[in-house]
Amino acid sequence: MTTMNEKLSRLAIGSPCPKSWDGMQGDARRRHCRECDRYVHDLGQMTPREIEALVEASRGHLCARITRDPQGRLVTLEPGLPAPATAYACGPWRASPVAAAVVTTLLGIGSAAAAPPAPAPPAATGTSDPGAKPDNARPRPAATAGAGLRGQIVDEKGAPVAGAEVMARNGFDGQEHSAVTGADGRFEFDGLAAGVYDLQGQRDRFAVNGQSDILVHPGEEREVGLQATAVSGQERMAMGGAMLVVSEPLRQVFRDSELVILAKAGASVAVDRNEDYGEVATELVVTSTLKGRAPGRSIRVYHSEPVDEKTERLAPGTQVLAFLKPRGEETGRTAVYESADYHFGLKILPAAELEAYGERLTALARLLRHGDPHPADVMEWLVATAEEPLTRQEATGELRSALAALATFAETHGTTTDQAAQDLRAVVDRFVAEGGSFDSDAKPALLGAFLTEAQKKRLSEAFRATPRLTEADLGLFALIRPWAGDAAVAALTRKLQAAEPSEDGLDRQVVNLLATELDDAELKALLNEANAKIEGYWSAVSGEPTEEDAKLVEEKSAATVKELRRRFVQALIGRR
Repeated sequence: MTTMNEKLSRLAIGSPCPKSWDGMQGDARRRHCRECDRYVHDLGQMTPREIEALVEASRGHLCARITRDPQGRLVTLEPGLPAPATAYACGPWRASPVAAAVVTTLLGIGSAAAAPPAPAPPAATGTSDPGAKPDNARPRPAATAGAGLRGQIVDEKGAPVAGAEVMARNGFDGQEHSAVTGADGRFEFDGLAAGVYDLQGQRDRFAVNGQSDILVHPGEEREVGLQATAVSGQERMAMGGAMLVVSEPLRQVFRDSELVILAKAGASVAVDRNEDYGEVATELVVTSTLKGRAPGRSIRVYHSEPVDEKTERLAPGTQVLAFLKPRGEETGRTAVYESADYHFGLKILPAAELEAYGERLTALARLLRHGDPHPADVMEWLVATAEEPLTRQEATGELRSALAALATFAETHGTTTDQAAQDLRAVVDRFVAEGGSFDSDAKPALLGAFLTEAQKKRLSEAFRATPRLTEADLGLFALIRPWAGDAAVAALTRKLQAAEPSEDGLDRQVVNLLATELDDAELKALLNEANAKIEGYWSAVSGEPTEEDAKLVEEKSAATVKELRRRFVQALIGRR
């Protein structure tokens, strides 16, 4: 199960900015950037629950200052404790004044001289982690032909790093094994089940570079080496424009939720608010239960909404798909819940989409009824979900990630993608034969290994058969393009010609994509001409754009894109 802290740890920075935190006006928790006219939040001064509410209310579109400790963990304020006094050393960043881009933060750890290592215990053989979370406390596969992982941790100068804790995690079932390096920096794990392992090391004043995707066959002995870099004990901070919390796959959100329902909204009431967001309580009338057991026909759900925009409070009668977890309190006879995920939570959908989601989640519930399913069964559910146009968006991203992970796995092991898939399937067969059961967080590469040729054909046909053109269709195009080739490009071209002009910028994305895919000089010239016009609209605005300026530019840009689409389609027809 994905915890709140695990979700928060996915925050990262990718775009630098010349504005300084010290040059902004405000307090230790929130300051105003005059250049971008946005508030910047210091997450190190907020509790995890406050951060979660802020992200939910802003839909991820917020500016933030992020701090990580020497181990790379996100620093937050513990409930009831004063904010940490942190000596920050950072480079500032700047968000675009034109678009609410969401910036992510991936912080590196600097190196510095480290204190002498503590006296090292003798080398230890790895064993299962006795403190593993309950999800990992499942029967271990019989290791009749147990494999072994051995290795050594050394620093930049090649000196052994003693007293480091090493964790080996099997990506099939989540089983974790731990060992401690001896005076010679060596560690070893024996009696391991077949699988794909990740190795991570930890030692005070060191950052240990782990290794991933170590394929271990039954009876095999593998030797690996880990590199450690000395680091200072100082926390590091970075700032990013807008922030992105990577959304969980639909099936993971379903697993992490205690209650999943279709419902109609009743009355909503504001409960609390601060300078950034307000908390709202909404009564939901349950119409169908997809997971768990609703304690009554009516439940109360707390959720967040922004306070600096017009309210998006649910109107009575609105139909929603809700992914929920208990709030831990009750009001009278009404059970109290809150959203289980940033991006899903209360999902407002038209009736047809609610029905489609209900069918796919009911199928997922059946799949999970007897525990964690085989990767082949998960892959079939994903393919079927991507075939359905109304749920396509929720599956194509995970499918693409799985195939990308398989390609990376093959590259790491110096083999072809087909051979890597074959190797993974062979180890899975042995793992299952030894009585292993899969973990809900099985590696994406493992899923990718079970995509069949028949399923690829089904996905290609689903793309060709869908007349409309949506963001989800672009995701499906990116998925099938490697194996469908020119047929996928031709299908996308037909979609653009047949679809009605869009109002959400989708046309510009498709035109840009086709100009690149077709590598046509005339089409590229049309695109460049339109892009130059739109850039000129913004350049003509002097100083910081006002709301009226931005609205006018957006209207001109929309008209330009509409004309670009018309001329682009005409040029495509002329190519026949």
